[in-house]
Amino acid sequence: MQALLNLWLRELAAGEYPPLQQVLDEVGRKAKEGGLTPEILDSLLKGA
Repeated sequence: MQALLNLWLRELAAGEYPPLQQVLDEVGRKAKEGGLTPEILDSLLKGA
């Protein structure tokens, strides 16, 4: 969530507004590069 917010704020400050799908794809890519797996995400979403 923080990565998404950071991307959104950067784009907002720059006056550019990319499509939401593009932002979500980039956040997903960065999450994978950072080691986030579906299992970890599921655990986080369940509050474990």
